[in-house]
Amino acid sequence: MHTRPWLAVTFASFLSSAGTARAQDLPPGAQAHFDRAVELADAADYERALAEFERAAAIRETPKVVYNVASCLRALGRHALALAAFERVMQLDAGSLPPASRDNLARYIAELRSEVALLSVRTNVPDAALTVDGHPLVHQPHPVEPGDEIVVVARRAGYRQARTTARPRAPGPFEVSLALEPEPAVPEPSVQRDEEAGRPPAWSPWIAMGVAVAAAGAGAFFGSRVLDRDAAEDEADSAATGATVSFSVAGAAAASGVGLWIWRQ
Repeated sequence: MHTRPWLAVTFASFLSSAGTARAQDLPPGAQAHFDRAVELADAADYERALAEFERAAAIRETPKVVYNVASCLRALGRHALALAAFERVMQLDAGSLPPASRDNLARYIAELRSEVALLSVRTNVPDAALTVDGHPLVHQPHPVEPGDEIVVVARRAGYRQARTTARPRAPGPFEVSLALEPEPAVPEPSVQRDEEAGRPPAWSPWIAMGVAVAAAGAGAFFGSRVLDRDAAEDEADSAATGATVSFSVAGAAAASGVGLWIWRQ
């Protein structure tokens, strides 16, 4: 396999500048992880070397550390991740690399680009937030291993989340399209039209008329007592008063009922 001799040259370029790195680039904790990673890489233990380089990068991300992360990924056959890491070196400061590594960086990137699928995501909504396998999609095209299934998600406020799975079959450009649909409008709380207009409820005229009927019935009862010849004088006076009050209430209730009914029309 041609990648491991290439990787050995990559690490050799850093071994020649390790002293400079200790003095200028890395704090002691990161330098310890870096030195251990170089030892593991020399022993072709690229998986463990990768873990140590990543620990160093977590403390301080420098072009040299990320370059070695990319080299380990390339040796392990993780071409998409290796390409992303090498491109990250370019973003950081490729000019700070040792000359041999700097001269080869563009060639390595070109080689890896020919081995991976290059994902572009299109949406019908501008400025949608995109993720690939749960990680934010910041730069496009995004390298993906051919044959790997990926999950692409698009989100934006006011729209339903759009999600799809895709599997690039071969190296080269690979496009995924997502359509976001607007969220359904949330209905406003329903308010009775009568209440909005400040009008009385529909049942209010019927209540008033019911009171009028009841009061009229009471008035009729008291009136019959007044006309009863057998009733005592004081009882007749009380009945007369009751009849007067009852008919007054009946009249007022009836008038209210009619007024409420007219108001609602």
